[in-house]
Amino acid sequence: MTIRNAHIAQSKINGLGTFASSPIKKGTRIIYNFDRCMINHSDTPNSKRTGKTDASSIIASRNIKEGEEITEDYNKLKRPPPIHETPAMEFLRMLQNLSAIAEILQAK
Repeated sequence: MTIRNAHIAQSKINGLGTFASSPIKKGTRIIYNFDRCMINHSDTPNSKRTGKTDASSIIASRNIKEGEEITEDYNKLKRPPPIHETPAMEFLRMLQNLSAIAEILQAK
């Protein structure tokens, strides 16, 4: 998974979420090649998935402000929405995302 222009932080929606680190223009690819990510649901999302599978990439469906949480509409996914995680599941997911963040930092 590669995240651009975004970071993981505590969400007001649910648990952890992905937030814009800088303004993101409509049509910009935010996340590439992922299976699970911390993108929370919204009925008025600011991103959408592209490709033939849910594990393709996420692009901004409108301009996103710096600090704004990146959201998607789970109802448009080809698979069921993520289940609410137990603390152990959330911890493992955080470890996976720390690995992705480490990749980003090494690339800079």
